[in-house]
Amino acid sequence: MKRILWSVALLILLIGSFSACSKAENFYKNGKRSLNEGDYIKAAECFASAAEVNPDKADYYIDYGMALIKLEDYENAISAFDRAYMDKDMSIIRKNDKKALRGKGIAYYFMGQYESAIQEFEKALAIKELSELDMDLMLYLSAAYQSLGNYEKAAEKLSELIKKNEKNALLYVRRAECYKLAGDRQKSLEDYDSAIALEPENYEYYIAKYFLLEEMGDTNGAEALMEQAGQLQKELKIAKFDEALINYYQGSYDRALEQFNESLTEGEKEAAYYLGEIYRSRKDYTNAIYYYEKYISEDGAYRSDACNQLAVCLMKTGEYEEALKYIEKGLQQSDPYNNRILRKNEIVALEYLGRYEDAEIKLKEYMKDYPTEYEAMREDVFIGSRVAGSKVGAPDQ
Repeated sequence: MKRILWSVALLILLIGSFSACSKAENFYKNGKRSLNEGDYIKAAECFASAAEVNPDKADYYIDYGMALIKLEDYENAISAFDRAYMDKDMSIIRKNDKKALRGKGIAYYFMGQYESAIQEFEKALAIKELSELDMDLMLYLSAAYQSLGNYEKAAEKLSELIKKNEKNALLYVRRAECYKLAGDRQKSLEDYDSAIALEPENYEYYIAKYFLLEEMGDTNGAEALMEQAGQLQKELKIAKFDEALINYYQGSYDRALEQFNESLTEGEKEAAYYLGEIYRSRKDYTNAIYYYEKYISEDGAYRSDACNQLAVCLMKTGEYEEALKYIEKGLQQSDPYNNRILRKNEIVALEYLGRYEDAEIKLKEYMKDYPTEYEAMREDVFIGSRVAGSKVGAPDQ
């Protein structure tokens, strides 16, 4: 009789266990669906529910952490990844550990804690399982070094990737950016040429090279490059948006304006950004603000250059508090190209608002990072002697 009762109790326990697992999996599947649909709040709730029902499954915590990253809740994301990490010598656990370390590194990266991010990415790369994640990890690792201003190390990591992926044009472009930031313009130019040779139909590469040539003072070379892109436009049937880009960089703004409007109507969201650029260049700040805001709201991403340009236009119309909100959003993207100009505009906005002590603190931090910038040193004297009034200068674009 006791044996029968024990068997029944065991059966009830097993049924309950299977029921709980099934319930957790349903939560998890719903979370995955919501994550793919971009509903990150619902995804996080589902993953959290799955982990609550079955707290022993690492996948639930890993995907919960990734959803929290999308919601910019980085500290709780790190806690979720820590919960998933087990550090045991078993293949399945090593795979989960690699994903958890990657997630933790991404969270630290977006928090601006780049040294911590590098440590996590390096630990993830040391795990041999899931080698398909290695390129992604190396790209994040390079970006973290780049954000720290260690452009040589960033380029070195990209060089390692290029050795294994010689036909990947994007890697050459990323390394070209690092070389450019490091001041090695010739190497940067060579990498842009390699990228264009691999993907001659990608107009973004022509545009990146165009800016580099302009920076080098090679106006003739920049114009010839746009002519080359224009010739390619005639030979290939290219998208209206790409044609608009060529006209934009050739200075044919009226034609570009028409084409960008058509592209926007056809669903090309980035056209809104360039419409903002054209209106800003024409000092039509009301229309520029409209299109920058449209680009940011519809694209769903606070791209740092868009945030800066929108902030500039808002300052031009006297909306300094609103401008500061977008500057803050832009700085959160940790873009080494745009951080300097965003930080300068932050100081300008604070001055216009009469927040001179805040402006002085920000300027001291700025000068610490860019000690040789004479303009900032002059501004330091200005702020230090300022008690009241308004800023005379203008925001940088």
